[in-house]
Amino acid sequence: MIEKYFSMDAGTAAELLAETRRMHPEKRGIDRRAYLIGDYAVLSTGRLKLRNVATRDDDLAYLDEIIAALNRLHAEGVAAVPILGYCLDENSADGEGFMFQQRAKGREMYDDAIISRFQLWTQNI
Repeated sequence: MIEKYFSMDAGTAAELLAETRRMHPEKRGIDRRAYLIGDYAVLSTGRLKLRNVATRDDDLAYLDEIIAALNRLHAEGVAAVPILGYCLDENSADGEGFMFQQRAKGREMYDDAIISRFQLWTQNI
């Protein structure tokens, strides 16, 4: 397991992962799940090494750049939600893993299930 933490310690991450095993996800997508635990959001995915469907990020350098940019924006007072750390199974094909974030304040702006239904409606399917 590869672990990398930016603004949290490994013990807190281990406790959050243990908690996810005892609960159902708050939200689900095709290959991802979101667990909301206290002040944290734990996002699990089967595609952590893929930045999009065409381009792999095997060493996660691209993800690390995104994380650094989010942390800079957050430090400057921009309403960005920083990624506190991630861990992944390095032997899985696409990077089965978890990302840790602070829980964002406010209302949800995007929901895959709602968007999918809207897309079907607009295409007369």
